[in-house]
This record gives sequence, C-alpha cells and structure tokens, in this order.
Amino acid sequence: MERSTQRFFILLLASLISFVGCEGAVPADLDRAAKVIRFMSEENKLERTSFPVLYPKCLPSEFVKWLFSDKGKAEWPDSLDNDDSNPDVRNKAFKEGAPIVPKSVQFFAGRTDLDSGRQLIVKANDALRTIIVEGYGDPQKKPDLKREWSLPVVKQVPKFELNTY
Repeated sequence: MERSTQRFFILLLASLISFVGCEGAVPADLDRAAKVIRFMSEENKLERTSFPVLYPKCLPSEFVKWLFSDKGKAEWPDSLDNDDSNPDVRNKAFKEGAPIVPKSVQFFAGRTDLDSGRQLIVKANDALRTIIVEGYGDPQKKPDLKREWSLPVVKQVPKFELNTY
C-alpha cells in the first residue's frame, strides 16, 4: 500500500510539473497578435527597420517605445478583418513570412485598457532583455496568453543594404 501511494504522488507531481507554464487553449486572434510582435522583434526584421538607428542600445523598453511610435507602426505587417478577404495581402504576408495583424485585437504598450475589448499588451524587461506579451479576451480578467522571449541586439545594416530584398 505504501509503495502504490508513493507512485501515485510521484505521478501526480510529474503531471503538475508538466502543466506548469502551459497556457491551455489560446484564442486564435490573440495567438496571431502575439506572433505579430514576435515577428517584429526578430533580428532579421529589426535590422531592416529604423529601430537600431534610433535606439542603438536596442533595449527591450526602447523596442516597445519604437513599436508604438509612428516610425515603428509604419513597419507593422498588414491587417485584415478576415484573413481570406484579400488574396494580395495574404500573398504578400506569405512571401515575407509575416503574420497578418488581427483587427479584432487592439495593441497597447505597458498596461491593459479596461475600457477596450480584446487586447495584447506589450511589455519589456530590460534587466533580462526580454519582451513580454499578454493577451486578454477580457481585460478585467487574467490573461488568456502570456509569452516572453529575448530581444536580440541588432546591428545596423548599412543603408545601401536596407532596400535590397
């Protein structure tokens, strides 16, 4: 009896450990919104933007500031109400390897907007050099999605290479 109880607790502990950090079911639009920010923070994307020119230290907090600035917004991928509504936008996104920005999700820097609906919050941790995104179906509740990743240190590409694809 003691041995079976011990096995039970070991299996229970292993099950709990395997579920730690799992998000569970994530709404597709929040998942796509998080993929947009991930795409925007990839080294090969950032090195061809104004970000390393404007912010040579490439700190995560600077990335968030840039992302929501006019210069940063100009670099965002296209958005659609319905992913299938415009084949030209879908083809362009496919060629660039870019996600399509879901129009059903609003993006905010730093904190939730309790008066808005579905939203993705983009945060930074400079000490750990990480970008943090939290997706909310309802901003009055806990996030449905939370992801973190490192922001690369980006070296500025010479100007003559910026326009070559």
